[in-house]
Amino acid sequence: MFEEVKKRVVEIVPMGSYAELDAEGYIVNPTNLDKLQDDWKPVIAATLDFYKATFGGDLHSFFVRGSVAKGEAVNGISDLDTFAYINDLGDRTFTGLDRFFDDMRLQFPFCEGIELQCKAIEQIEKDGSLLVASLQMYGVSVSVPKLKPGRDMIRNAGGIFPRMRRSADRIDTLRLDPHNKRAMDECVWLMKEILRVGVELTYERSGRYTRDLYLCQKDFEEYYPEYADIMMQALYLALNPIDNLEEIVRIRDMLVPFLKNEAVTLGIAEAPISVSIEQPTP
Repeated sequence: MFEEVKKRVVEIVPMGSYAELDAEGYIVNPTNLDKLQDDWKPVIAATLDFYKATFGGDLHSFFVRGSVAKGEAVNGISDLDTFAYINDLGDRTFTGLDRFFDDMRLQFPFCEGIELQCKAIEQIEKDGSLLVASLQMYGVSVSVPKLKPGRDMIRNAGGIFPRMRRSADRIDTLRLDPHNKRAMDECVWLMKEILRVGVELTYERSGRYTRDLYLCQKDFEEYYPEYADIMMQALYLALNPIDNLEEIVRIRDMLVPFLKNEAVTLGIAEAPISVSIEQPTP
């Protein structure tokens, strides 16, 4: 996954939405072509062109998710989250990222960042919880399963151990070879990951589904009030990334051990045999 993040100061304000449910309790996809705001259509088109230039005929399908796909983007605050499935992906990835991000920044200064992700088509059958809240914009039609809020919608918490290990490896690399922009990118990724793991721990009890960051924090606070303040700091850093690795690690280490422990306790994740879980003091 690749994400371009711009330096800005963003205040925390109530925003976001929960997924609507149909009469049987299934999640209604909140995205729709008719909801797309005019300002964001050229941003999506330019991003799709970049995927096409990168993968050519192997681009199977392209999706937009998040506030843009729901027609709730806020200029100067929102970013564009995209992903695509690729035929015969192998080790292929994006090239020319710096130039792409520079060009997009000049053309669309109101867009606060762009997330790119390429996935093998074999992943489609595992991505129901992702697809149910995403808007397909190009390619072979992808079937979306019917899902309800709860365990079926958990994506981040189930893989918390390997995902946090990869993040720790990236941070260790940055300590040896400092790079401000990459540190900020890691800050955004890690804090969003923490927020979304946190809210996933509440899905089965709340019966609600959201990935909007403000609501992730609010739902987590409802069930884990003792960690509310530190999760609010994670929310602030997700919106206002820093390159101070020690501060990033401080926030991580005040939340991640607890999140791991709770994910195991709730049966959402399985701890590696070699890992000893300790619950921190908030």
